[in-house]
Formats: sequence, structure tokens, C-alpha cells
Amino acid sequence: MGNIVLRSRALANMSDIEFEEDVDIQEDDLFEDPQEDADEALSENHLVSILRQLISSSGEIQILNNEHFYSMSLPVIKRRPNLDQLKKSAIYQSIKQASGYGADAGSPTTQFNVLGMLAQRQSGFGPKGGSFVQSDKCKISNLFVPNRTERSIVNCNSKVFCGRFSRDGSQFISASQDSRIRVFDASNSQYPLIRQIEAKNVSWSILDIDFSPDGEHFVYSTWADALFVSRMYNMASDDIHCLFLRPERQKFGVFTVAYSN
Repeated sequence: MGNIVLRSRALANMSDIEFEEDVDIQEDDLFEDPQEDADEALSENHLVSILRQLISSSGEIQILNNEHFYSMSLPVIKRRPNLDQLKKSAIYQSIKQASGYGADAGSPTTQFNVLGMLAQRQSGFGPKGGSFVQSDKCKISNLFVPNRTERSIVNCNSKVFCGRFSRDGSQFISASQDSRIRVFDASNSQYPLIRQIEAKNVSWSILDIDFSPDGEHFVYSTWADALFVSRMYNMASDDIHCLFLRPERQKFGVFTVAYSN
């Protein structure tokens, strides 16, 4: 019964639409091209007739939205595809070489040296008179720029506000809101934690931290009227020394610190 009522209403609405369109066409005949109006009216009436026929045959109207088109899941690949034929194609080799990979090298960083490339460019040697070609640029980018989503090396229970690499790049030091100063081994791709210390006089958070040029000490600043210095290889809370700045104002904080070169 519901389908019959819906069909009757839809057909009535279509009749009204056709009637209104006919009236509009008659009123605008004096201002528009009769041939164009006739073609347009014929096309619209044809579409209305098709829709009326579909409703008359089924009696049901189904309204679709975008969710029906985007809810389909991707197909499940049960077996890894064989790429041997693809790897032998010319387009695969062309893209591989343009991306910095050699014809036989499995990694773009195995058969080249950045210092050697810089020396050749400075001396004028190379495919373009010394300047880097696109494949050379891709090699350097693949070596230094991350090409995948990196993992977390440590999970802190608070925000990390600052971190610095040592001058030689072998260590990385970070300071977080939980008053912990952590030192990581940056020479290892896994960045293992090698030592940590609990900072002193941290009212809210450690704001900045820096290595000394020789890598033997570090300094950090907080919401306090002093800087705090400690040894790198004898990290203990009792070994932290305060360098009082004696400001004229009571509310004082040092937002950044840095050693001179």
C-alpha cells in the first residue's frame, strides 16, 4: 500500500512538473528561440517519461547517498603477486635509475659517496659538467631524508619541549615536562637510551637545552632565575650546578640557551 501511495504521489508530481514546464515554455516563446525550446522540452519530457516508466514497473524508489559508493572494502590479496616480468620492463628500469637506484644495486646508498660526488662536482666532472643530475639528487635524498613512517624511540608521559644533537651528531639529548633529561645514541639507527637524569628546580617544564662544543657538558633553562649546567658522562642530580642570573624582576624564565662555537 505504501508503494502504491508513493507511486501515485511521484506520478502526480511529475504531471505537475510537465504542466509547469509547458506553461513556462508558452510564456517565454516570445523571447527565446522556438527550435531550442522545443528540443529542450522534448529532452526533459523524454527523461520524465523514462522515470515514470521505471516507477510504474517497480513501484519503489530507492534513495542512495555517497555512503553506498565509498563503503566497499578493498580486495584481499591472498597471494603475493609475481613482479619478475615487471622488473624486466624498460619503464621499471627507467624509474629505478631516475629514483637513484642503480641497475643492479639493491639500495640507492650502497655504491656512492657524498664526499666523492661533491669533489667531482667541484672539479667539473660529471654528466652535466659537474652539476648533479636528477638521479644523483635522489640518491642524496634517499640517504638523508626519511622515506617511511618512523617509529617512536621512547614514550614519555608528558610533552617534550626541546631536543638537540651534539656537534658530531653522535648523541641526541631531549628534555620533557616530566623533569627528565634523556640522552640517546644517535650513531645507532635504533636511537637507544644510554642515560637519563632528573633535573632540578623545574617549576613547569624545561624550556631549552644545549650541548657544549666539546660534548662534555650540557646546559638547560627553566622558569627560574638561573641556568643549570651538568656533566654529560657523570649525570646525577647532585652534579647539577646553578648559574644565577640575578634578575631585577621576581617572575623570570629563560626561554632559550646556546653555547658559542
